[in-house]
Amino acid sequence: MKKTSVRAILAVATLGLAFAVSGCGSGSDGTASMNGSEQPPAPTSRAVLESGPGLHLSDAALVHADAADKTILAAQEDGDTIPTQSSVITRDFDADTTAVSTSGFSVKSIRSDGDGGFHVVFVDGGVETPVHFARGDFDASGNSYRIDNDGTSYMLWRHGTNFNEANLTARIPGYDYMASLGGQVGDFQTAVERFWFVLGARTPAAAQTMGQASYNGILWADSWNAGDPSGGQRRRLDGHLRLVANFDLGTLEGYIRNVRGSEPGERARSHWPTSSFSITDGKFNDAGQFTATLTGRDSADNPDLAQSAAGYVGDLLGELYGPRAEEIGAVLTATRDAAGDAHDRVLQGYVRGQRVFNTHTDDGAFSTGVDRHDTNTQTPRIVSQGDANRVTAVAPDGVGGYRITYLVDGQTRSVSFGPDDAPFGNAGASYSRRDGALQRYWRPWGGSRYSSAATWSHNRYADAESDEWVFGTWGYVVHGSRTPSASMPTVGSASYRGEAYAYVWDPRPASASVRDAEFYRGALRLEADFAAASISGVVNNLEEQQSDGTYAAINGQLDIADGGIQGNALSADLSGNGFTGNLRGAFYGPAAEEAAGVMEASGDDNTLLHGRFIGRKQ
Repeated sequence: MKKTSVRAILAVATLGLAFAVSGCGSGSDGTASMNGSEQPPAPTSRAVLESGPGLHLSDAALVHADAADKTILAAQEDGDTIPTQSSVITRDFDADTTAVSTSGFSVKSIRSDGDGGFHVVFVDGGVETPVHFARGDFDASGNSYRIDNDGTSYMLWRHGTNFNEANLTARIPGYDYMASLGGQVGDFQTAVERFWFVLGARTPAAAQTMGQASYNGILWADSWNAGDPSGGQRRRLDGHLRLVANFDLGTLEGYIRNVRGSEPGERARSHWPTSSFSITDGKFNDAGQFTATLTGRDSADNPDLAQSAAGYVGDLLGELYGPRAEEIGAVLTATRDAAGDAHDRVLQGYVRGQRVFNTHTDDGAFSTGVDRHDTNTQTPRIVSQGDANRVTAVAPDGVGGYRITYLVDGQTRSVSFGPDDAPFGNAGASYSRRDGALQRYWRPWGGSRYSSAATWSHNRYADAESDEWVFGTWGYVVHGSRTPSASMPTVGSASYRGEAYAYVWDPRPASASVRDAEFYRGALRLEADFAAASISGVVNNLEEQQSDGTYAAINGQLDIADGGIQGNALSADLSGNGFTGNLRGAFYGPAAEEAAGVMEASGDDNTLLHGRFIGRKQ
């Protein structure tokens, strides 16, 4: 039987149409463009926002990123009460329904208690309820907090955000100014309100009044069966986000491509190649908050709705973060009313993105990885790339593509990737080109303002018609806008914090596929002494990726020692967990704001470690 709540919501939703997103309009120095005029047009009167169903603006006092060091971590350490934007759905177990919430339940604010816990203020029917999630309420196995109070259970969990084990602060790896969390409130027997929310240090209004900005990021969402509130029918979705904000006009548009979805109740996701979402009719208010329309699309004539975004219609509610609108985040809800009950769904999630300041031309990129030999035989071999097979230069073409210069067996070659070589859009998607027996692959992984990372491979096939490659290189490339040597500090010191990622390869694997290599991530800490021209540090909080895509903590750490600084370059020894090798990279930005590079090491069991790191000055 049809659920009238789904019908009612869809009756008032606006179906967005396909659109084309223009270029970001940024100048070569990464500043917002002025659209060719000598003076920017006067800002238009901004909209008064009306949140979509299940989406809620907080009326708590704002926390502004009025300086670069006013990060999401600093806001927590300062004990700030941080307002949120929240999305809420209702899972009604008595009625066997899931729907966008109409109860008015929302999350108003969150504040760190300074001891590994959080004070969260919920609003239900206009009544505020403060709840304290203490450190003792944290369950490391589920990466979540849970407390029970008079028959009501309160849960708070991460969504793309890590609770650091040392202090349980909330942050997203690679993001400085925003975080995202989720949870549920209810008796877990009859009904619960399920919420996601984004929070952060908001951009001051004066910092986002002129020009355009583009953002690349991701979607995270859950899709629920409207007629079944059980977790067994939930699908998990993700995708690559591209947004363009016009601050002169107070508008926002974008898309989500390269959508992936899971089977009901599963975590592993598969690609939905014909699906996408459009983001239209975006409007900013004077505080830098925005609303927009979300519409699911599918280019197939008769898509299988079990594996499609087609028919979803809903809304986003979000805001800008950082002193220069460096980050963007929004919560979302959407519904799908299909012909028949089987594919009626409720979508709940959030998007996050980072501003594209520049695309980092670099004629001295750092490259590391492996050569894969005899790949289509029973005895493939993996060896370190060395200097003969690597990327040497990266040059964006200014229209969404790249020119990559590289070595194969010591011979210089190059390839140009255009937007058409990234079939699902260039918002974090992969570029790939095959010319006869050669195939080249480039996947940007994003990074920080001045440095970026990408995955690179060059594969050689037996002939132009073959589907099995016989030799290939694979690895990481780190490139960016290096600090001029004359601008490098020569006195004082600096601390850099960030992330490190690495693959570990068996030299005699059963398969040469990267899918069969072990993958690790950890927290980076670098200490630079510019007066002594030395560097040291550690990669700790190590985690290993599991077969289902989740991560499990492991013991040990990688130590960075005996390091030196020469000009804008850095190098050091790397050891720990049975590995011995080195780290090399450079400082990036006008005044060494970032440190980034690659890692190489050999294990006691002859395994090969190859990774990348990016750290930001604290």
